[in-house]
Amino acid sequence: MVETFLHRRSLPATPIHVGRNSTHSDKGPVHKILLCAPSNAAIDEVASRLKEGYRGTNKRGTPIKVVRTGHDRSLDVSVKDISLDFLVEQKINGETMKDSSKPAVNDMAALRQEIDSVKRVRQEKLDELATIQNNTARATALDEEIKKLNTRRMVLTQQFDRLKDKQKSDNRTLDATRRRFRMEILQEADVICATLAGSGHESIEQLEFEMIIIDEAAQAIELSSLIPLKFRSQRCIMVGGKPP
Repeated sequence: MVETFLHRRSLPATPIHVGRNSTHSDKGPVHKILLCAPSNAAIDEVASRLKEGYRGTNKRGTPIKVVRTGHDRSLDVSVKDISLDFLVEQKINGETMKDSSKPAVNDMAALRQEIDSVKRVRQEKLDELATIQNNTARATALDEEIKKLNTRRMVLTQQFDRLKDKQKSDNRTLDATRRRFRMEILQEADVICATLAGSGHESIEQLEFEMIIIDEAAQAIELSSLIPLKFRSQRCIMVGGKPP
């Protein structure tokens, strides 16, 4: 069914813009299938066979862009390389946009330690100053040292705040990039594979599907089978009878 659908589907339209070349982002979304099953094991098996080129029992198909959605811990190792999260990370690494938060975290930790050290030394000076009697020179020296420590602490705190603000900004930028790459991957996919429950996840709620296939449908809870129908696809095919 997947092979027949992909063979017969029409290609997405590409708008023509006068005065410039069309880009990849100009193309419309690929007509795609939502392929579901009741369990992670069942949908992982189908997704793995599709991405390996199997059609039925034979390995003879053309490459298909298959994306498996779902939490990484629930996926079989055979489909890790087509999981949505993995593909997003590959795009980020390919764009040399690796998460820069680790160096910032290390710098912030070093600054925090130095600030704590300055505070500790300052308190020691204050304690000593409080116990001094009849020693004006030492008291004056301690007072100057405390002022320098206050200034140093202020400078370090400002540096820490700037790093913290930069980290927040970098995280927001990275989150936006992840969302953009996630949508690009889903739009370009031929087949989205998910459990029945996973088909209700917000990551794919903006997509449109030309066909929905529910494998092992007779083993699914009826209410779970209703979840993928929210996409209002023109075709929904339920496959599989009850085991003897």
